[in-house]
Amino acid sequence: MQENCIFLLSSVAKPIVTAAALRLVENGRMSLGDPVRRWLPEFTPRLPDGRVPEITIHHLLTHAAGLTYVFMEPQDGPYHRLRISNGFDRTDADLDEIKQALSAYAQWTKTVPDSLTSAVRLVHYPPAPAIPEPLRGASAVVIMACYTGSTAEGEALVKPLRSIGTPLLDTFRPMPYAEIATVANDPPDAPPLFTFANGGGVRDISSDVIDAVLRIAGDRAAGIFVVEARHAGGALARQPEDAMPFGFRSPWLISALASAPTPQVLEGAKRSVAALLEALKPALTGEVLINSLDPGNTGLHLTRAGYSEENYRKLVALKDKYDPANVFRFNHNIVPSKGGTPISRSMSVADGFQDSDA
Repeated sequence: MQENCIFLLSSVAKPIVTAAALRLVENGRMSLGDPVRRWLPEFTPRLPDGRVPEITIHHLLTHAAGLTYVFMEPQDGPYHRLRISNGFDRTDADLDEIKQALSAYAQWTKTVPDSLTSAVRLVHYPPAPAIPEPLRGASAVVIMACYTGSTAEGEALVKPLRSIGTPLLDTFRPMPYAEIATVANDPPDAPPLFTFANGGGVRDISSDVIDAVLRIAGDRAAGIFVVEARHAGGALARQPEDAMPFGFRSPWLISALASAPTPQVLEGAKRSVAALLEALKPALTGEVLINSLDPGNTGLHLTRAGYSEENYRKLVALKDKYDPANVFRFNHNIVPSKGGTPISRSMSVADGFQDSDA
């Protein structure tokens, strides 16, 4: 343990905020009957008919407001069916701006050469000191791109991106290959959170796909930290089946990453990821990329989806020759034709492994 270790404390703020609020009441600076939006104008939870109810300080302190953690509610439950607002939803104007940015990016990808690779993210940034001030606590669209040609050509290709909305940050620049891992600006140290990811191939980043992403993942309370769409296709899609083992040839790879402070809260976020993929089902190709699957999201059906039928058959033949007992099985397992040692729930560290796929 070091002096600068960060510890995640869940719900500790509640008694502190309560004590502070009651002290303000005691000093006459606040009333228990005050509407919350007097002090937090952006707090405007809505009823199913669109009306904004009057929620007071007293309602919140006594847990009588009727609000809960949205991501802990089942997607097919009454809380979501009635479209209950948690009070901090993004405004329609915000969502319109995000949709315009995503749509403009999707159209831009149709104009660039194979030598330019890009991806787009919808990110809900935490209010952490490590996050740059323009992004700290914000929800933003992040566009990443890499071009291997000349600087002048690259500047011309990304110029349309710089005219999408008002960029909070613009970090496009010439970069040595040794720094390529910094393109996404991911933090060097993983935060103390539990995570889950899932995704798959998508035919197109259409208006329907964007609407589904914003409807489910646009709400920070859903527990989905980031949704990323990677522009694939191009040279990858033109590779013959036997050029490489994996079979991913989809034009796009979309993935959703959920995060939560505890495994229990993560369960609600997992339901949000499942709801997103269900909403995207008409656009999914059925292909998956093995190295993008979460360690807790395994199964024979997913492993098979990562390879073509012929390549999977070849991999099973290699498994039969070099590992017929299935010794190397704690992975996205290719089971030898005679079964070998099966994977049981007690033997696997992968949370959520399906026994029927062993």
